[in-house]
Amino acid sequence: MSVYGSSPSRRALTEDDQTMPDEPYGMAKRVVEVIGETLAKRGAIEFISLRIARVVGPGIKKTSSPWRSQILEPLPLAAIHIPFAPEATLSLVHVEDVARMLVILADTAEVLSLAYNTPVETYEARRC
Repeated sequence: MSVYGSSPSRRALTEDDQTMPDEPYGMAKRVVEVIGETLAKRGAIEFISLRIARVVGPGIKKTSSPWRSQILEPLPLAAIHIPFAPEATLSLVHVEDVARMLVILADTAEVLSLAYNTPVETYEARRC
């Protein structure tokens, strides 16, 4: 989702919203999309981009963001550190939902777009 940049939005972003990455990671993601879209339009490859929000879910053992696994684990043993301001809005998607979307996209014979956003639930960081 970093292809949209980090500016807060008052509404949910859609695939029709302008991409405006404001950091190297988001820009790299957008560059891959542009290359894939260009090659797909020329008939050189099949290409679909799934713009994935912050993935949460149990089972992640090694990550730079351990809180994304910890918030769904039963009865945490210690406080969970979420590295965002308490008022930050986080767009989260469960790992199983991402897996389902990938399967749907892989099994779909004809897609209508070259980019899709994962569905998300939004939370204020202090509520996580």
